[in-house]
Amino acid sequence: MNLRWRPRGTFATVVLTLAVGAVVVARSCRPSAPGTVERVLDGDTVVLAGGEHVRLLGIDAPELHPGRPGHNGPFPEPGAEAAAAALRGLVEGKLVRVERHGRDRYGRTLARLGLPDGTDVSEELLRRGLVVAYEPRH
Repeated sequence: MNLRWRPRGTFATVVLTLAVGAVVVARSCRPSAPGTVERVLDGDTVVLAGGEHVRLLGIDAPELHPGRPGHNGPFPEPGAEAAAAALRGLVEGKLVRVERHGRDRYGRTLARLGLPDGTDVSEELLRRGLVVAYEPRH
């Protein structure tokens, strides 16, 4: 009786594991692509042409409308209209760079938006003091 362990298919397993890992990484770190902002919903959410809802990554704006659990108002929250107006002025109706980073628990695309001059929209809103830095909970 031969009790010596011999790996079978190790090379194929490693190759398959690496290939699957590469696909997962490629899907989660998609390169930026252009998109046109159809409308601004609030200070940190836009709708792209085609209907894709995009939540700006890395920021949180005051709420314009009720809807998020735990937020009881009053609505709009202080600063919400100013943040939405600033975002509207920056991106509404414009072609932007969309760097997607997955989805949030509400099904919105999490993304960074970039203006043609290279300005990161989230960083610009932070610089203006209209939003706060935010890291989503997983």
